[in-house]
Amino acid sequence: GKRSFFLAQAMLAWNETPDNTDIRSVSYSDNFYPAAKSFTSSYSNGLTPSLLLSHQIRFNKKDMLNWNLSYSYSRNKTRSRYEEGDFAPIINNAKDRYHSLMAGLNYLHAFGNGGQLNLELANSLNNSNSVYSGTSPSEQEMLTNEFLFISSYTHRFGKKFSLMLRFGIDVNTYKVNGMETVTKLYTRPGLNANYKIDGTSSLTLTAYAGSFTPSLSVMNEAEQRLSEYEVLRGNPYLKSGKPITSVLSYSKYWTKFSLSAYAMYDGIIDNPVSSYTTEGNTMVKTYINGGNSHSYTLGINGGLLSNSLQLRVSPTFSHVALTGTYKNRHSQLGFYSELYYSTGAFSFSGYYSSPRTYLNSTPWYYKEKCNYGASASWNHRGLFVQVGCSNIFNGKRYHAGNYFDFGAYNIHGNTVSRALSANVYVNLSYSFDFGREVQRQNVNVDTSSKSGILK
Repeated sequence: GKRSFFLAQAMLAWNETPDNTDIRSVSYSDNFYPAAKSFTSSYSNGLTPSLLLSHQIRFNKKDMLNWNLSYSYSRNKTRSRYEEGDFAPIINNAKDRYHSLMAGLNYLHAFGNGGQLNLELANSLNNSNSVYSGTSPSEQEMLTNEFLFISSYTHRFGKKFSLMLRFGIDVNTYKVNGMETVTKLYTRPGLNANYKIDGTSSLTLTAYAGSFTPSLSVMNEAEQRLSEYEVLRGNPYLKSGKPITSVLSYSKYWTKFSLSAYAMYDGIIDNPVSSYTTEGNTMVKTYINGGNSHSYTLGINGGLLSNSLQLRVSPTFSHVALTGTYKNRHSQLGFYSELYYSTGAFSFSGYYSSPRTYLNSTPWYYKEKCNYGASASWNHRGLFVQVGCSNIFNGKRYHAGNYFDFGAYNIHGNTVSRALSANVYVNLSYSFDFGREVQRQNVNVDTSSKSGILK
C-alpha cells in the first residue's frame, strides 16, 4: 500500500567443505620431537533454515515505525583426523545445534523545527549445544541474550550545520554450561556532525562506541587435543570487546570530479586475541583479552564521474598499534582503484588493489599479493548475465603468507590455494515482477551457518 510495506523471506542454506587434506613439514626447536610430516584431513557441513519478517508503516509525514523478526536454526557437523610420525592419530568430531532469534523495533518522529527523534529496541537470543566425540569428548551448552536500547536526536541548525547525538544501553547476559549467569551493562554513545562549507564542499565528524560479545565458538569450556603436543581450549571468562571508531572527512565536488580526504581511528578495548602458553610438554592455544588495539588511517578518494564512466582511486596510509600481551606496531602504504563503464544494456568494470602486509587485532600478520579483476554484464528485462575473472596472472599456486611470534609459539606459513588464484566465474539471474504493487528492495542474504563449535 501507500503507507505500509511488508517483507517475508524464507531461506534454506547448505554449506559443505568436502574432504580436505593439509600436509605440512613439522620440526621442533631443540629437537624436542623428531621432525616429521603431518597430515590433517577434515570435513564439515551445515544446514540452516531461516525466516525473516519485516514491516514498515508510515502513519503520517512525521511518524514511521519499523519492526522485524528473524529466526534461524543451524545444524553443523565437523570431523578431523591428525596424524604425525609415530604418534597415535588425533580424532575430533563435533555436532552442533545453534538457534538464533532476533527482534527489533524502530520508531522515527520528525519535528517541525528540523529535528528528528529515533528510538530503537532490539533483542538477540542465541543458544548453542555442541557435542564433541573422539579423542577429547565433551558437551557444551551456551546461551547469550543481548538487549539494546538506542535513542538518537538529529537537528539541523540553519542550512549549513546538522548534528546527531546518540545514547544507548546494551544489557548483555550469557551463561556457559552450569556456570553462573553473567550480566553486563554497556553504553553506546555516538555523534555525527556535518558542516556545509559551501554548495560543493563539506566537513564531517563521526564517532561511535559500542560493545560485542565474543563468539560462542571460543567462549566455552571445551578442550580439544589437536596433536600429541597441542591443545585447543575455550575461555568462558572472556570479556566483551569495546570498539571505538571515529572519522573526520572533507569532501569537495565539481561537475565531473569528486575529492575527499579523511582521517580514521578504529580501536578495540579489551581486545580478544589468540594466546599460546605451555603446560609441561603441552602447548595450549586459548583466547584472552590481550590489551587494546589501535588503528589509524589517512586516505584520499578521488573520483571521476560522467553519465557512462566512473573512475575511483584511493591511496592510503595506515598504522596499527597493539598493546598488552602482544605489543606490536606496523605501518603501510596502500592503493586501490576501480573502473566502471556502461553503454546501453552492457556494463564493464575492473578493480586493482596493491600488495599489502597488514597487522590485524587477532593478532596476526598477513601478507598478500596484488588483487585485481574485471567483469562484463548484460541486463535486459529482468535477465542479468555477468562473466568475470580475477587474478588471472597469479597462476594455479597462489601463495598468501601469515606469521606472528606468540612467544611460546612462532608461526610463519604460506597458504597455497586455488580459491585465491586465477578465477573465472559466470553469474546468471532473473527477476520477476508480479505487479505494480511490488516494491523493489535489495535484500541482504546471509548464507553462512552460525556455530558454537570450538575454533
